[in-house]
Amino acid sequence: MKHETLEDMRYIEEINHYWSAHSQTFSEVIQNEFEQAKRELWLQVLNSNLPAKTALNILDVGCGPGFFTILLAEKGHLVTAIDYNPEMLSLAKHNSDNHGVSGGITFAQMDAQALSFADCTFDVVVSRNLTWTLERPENAYREWIRVLKKGGKLINFDANWDTRLHNKYEADLYEKAMEELTVRGQKSDSSVPEEYDRYLEIRKQLPLSKKRRPLWDFKTLLKLDCKSITICPQIEGVLYDDYYERLYANTPTFMVSAVKE
Repeated sequence: MKHETLEDMRYIEEINHYWSAHSQTFSEVIQNEFEQAKRELWLQVLNSNLPAKTALNILDVGCGPGFFTILLAEKGHLVTAIDYNPEMLSLAKHNSDNHGVSGGITFAQMDAQALSFADCTFDVVVSRNLTWTLERPENAYREWIRVLKKGGKLINFDANWDTRLHNKYEADLYEKAMEELTVRGQKSDSSVPEEYDRYLEIRKQLPLSKKRRPLWDFKTLLKLDCKSITICPQIEGVLYDDYYERLYANTPTFMVSAVKE
């Protein structure tokens, strides 16, 4: 398979720069997620979808500040956590140290669309809120399936975060929610740096901003000869803080999972 080079991907470094600038904010977000109710909710979701084996070899793709990485390591799984962004990886290491689980985790900086692992390495590949940011999401799925062992499982969580950029109805719902939050005195996107406008324009160009998901994911995994593809169109429960729950009330987090033939 031909891997894309950085030159093939127009926006990867600009996206990386944006996440670097906001890495500490996202680390603070996952500290909120470690609050008991959210931790238990995600543990229940993960445990109900992981294979019935006590010590799995798991790849956490796009680990960010390490939320899934830490939860899985705490359960005794052997976790490899990768992220393209070095600041995110540094925070993931720091957070895993604070939770006392860093000894069971391997960290590596890597592009999710061109993994350096050998074929058939992992029992499970997990990811959350990553695929929507990718320039070659189909390549990412192909790579994630490649590194799974036969019978291994892919579990991906994401949402249609940016379809509003191409859909007036969804844009109007978002703007209405933003107005209501402003009236309540809660923060708005005006608080982000000036480069946000450029980042938003990049997001509009990303392929998954134009796709209806998880239908796209289902069709893509079918083409990759996966079996037992499962779609959960909405993860039930309060996943985020009040601001994001209200702002993205019409953008539910979904789950797609698949077993490698």
